Amino acid sequence: MADLYRYQRPATLAASTPAYAAAEIKVRRWTLGRRVGAASMRLFLIAQFFSLARQFFITNLGEELAPLATAAGIGSAVFLVSAVIGYGHYTGKLTGYLIRPARAWLVGLLLLTFLLVMIGLMAYGYAINPIMQDWVPYLILITCVALGSIPEFWQDIDHTILVLFFIGVVINVLGFRSLNDLLVQFGFSTRVGVEVVAYDTQAVMDLWPLLLLTSHLRRRWTQLLIYMGAIFALVQQILFQKRLGTAEVVLFFTM
Repeated sequence: MADLYRYQRPATLAASTPAYAAAEIKVRRWTLGRRVGAASMRLFLIAQFFSLARQFFITNLGEELAPLATAAGIGSAVFLVSAVIGYGHYTGKLTGYLIRPARAWLVGLLLLTFLLVMIGLMAYGYAINPIMQDWVPYLILITCVALGSIPEFWQDIDHTILVLFFIGVVINVLGFRSLNDLLVQFGFSTRVGVEVVAYDTQAVMDLWPLLLLTSHLRRRWTQLLIYMGAIFALVQQILFQKRLGTAEVVLFFTM
C-alpha cells in the first residue's frame, strides 16, 4: 500500500536499520493524515447534502428537521477544517500542492473576507448568525481550492460524490410530485415550476458538471447514469424557466 502515498520507503533500507524504522513511521503518519482527511471530507459532503436537501426532508418528515438542517450546514465547516488538517499532514502543507501565486491568492481572499466580517461586526453591528452564514461559503471555497490540488483527494471522495449525486437525482425527481396539481390550479400562465420542492433542492445536483466532464473515465453504466442525471438537470432548468442555467447545461454538453 505504500505506493499509494506520497512517501515510499527506499527499497535498499534493511528492515532492522533505524532509517527503515523512521521511514515506516513517516508512512504511517501520512497514511493516518489521508484517512482522517478523507473521512472528514465525506462527513462534510453528507452534512452539506442534508442541509441543501432540507426542504425535501421537511416536506416529508416535518418541520422539526429545519434546525437540524441549518446546524448541519453551518457545522459542516468543522469537518472541512478537519479535512484540511488531515490532508495538510499528508502533503506537508495546508495549501496542498498549490503553486506560490495560487497560495498568495488564497491567503489574500481569506484576509479580504475576514476584513469584511470584522467591518460588518464592528462598524455596522450586524448579527453574528447572518454573517457566519455568508462567510461559511467563502471558507468552503478557499479550503476546497487547496484540497482540489491534491490528486488523492479526488480519489478518496469520488465514490461519495457519485452516491450523493444519484440520491440527489432521486430527491429532485420526487420533488416534482406536486407539479401536476400546481398546473391544474394555476395553469401555464405562471411560473409554477418555482413552487415545487425540487426548485429548493436542485443544489444537491450541483456536482453534475464535474461528473459529466469526467464521465469518459468511468464504466459504461456509470456513464449512462451520469448522462441521465445531466439531462434531468437540463430539464429542470427549462421547467424552472432559467435561461442562464439552461445555457450553462447546454454549454457543458457541447464541451
